[in-house]
Amino acid sequence: PGLAPSDPDDPYAGLDAAALLASLGEVRLAAAPGSGFEYSNYASMLLSYAVARRAGSDLETLLARRLFAPLGMTGAYIEAKPAQVRAAVGHRPGAAVPAWHFATDLAGVGGVRATLEDMVRYVQAQLGWIEAPVAPALAMTHAPLSAEPAMGMNWMRVPVNGRTALMHEGGTGGFSSFVALRSASAAWWSCPTPAGPRSAAWAAWACTWSTPPSRWGSRAAKWRRRRRCCRRWQANTSCRER
Repeated sequence: PGLAPSDPDDPYAGLDAAALLASLGEVRLAAAPGSGFEYSNYASMLLSYAVARRAGSDLETLLARRLFAPLGMTGAYIEAKPAQVRAAVGHRPGAAVPAWHFATDLAGVGGVRATLEDMVRYVQAQLGWIEAPVAPALAMTHAPLSAEPAMGMNWMRVPVNGRTALMHEGGTGGFSSFVALRSASAAWWSCPTPAGPRSAAWAAWACTWSTPPSRWGSRAAKWRRRRRCCRRWQANTSCRER
């Protein structure tokens, strides 16, 4: 209540923690806490704010220390863009559009930026291929929290050929993304580039098909070609993850 965006092209730019918390006082629960699931952007904002407050830090510093650095995600950020990163330009049909903006501590809803290479490392960590202190916490996010719909911690749990795949998709103005993972399986993204979303979707899929090194075997040559493709593509743009 009371949080109607003033600018539909950048709907969260004017929202800060004080306004979000004040709005909570106007909320009337439709069900008892814990009795059901409902996806909420504002709940994601509240969670990132609470986590940062609990840590005694702003969210960007916390993520850099606990997630980005341990996983080697050197191009990931919220506001402090690394010097080597050139941010991608978002697109809608026929036009480029600016990225949305979020208050730093509310950025858990979609304000974290990362390169394609960073997101490959993030998914590899989710699959357990990177050893880091944060690995047990990442694994906890896969556990089922809701049966209908089947959800983990912001992961959709989807049955695929008798096994459970974890998926999440989303978008902000001019950007969209999708990630899916399954143990010892694959992950891919779709991110817009100046060449257009279709070419980007192909490049991201082709370059981030992730197979554990122990299983490369005859796939090694194909994997190396995809990695070279990835580096050429990434040299021209970077992705936003949602």
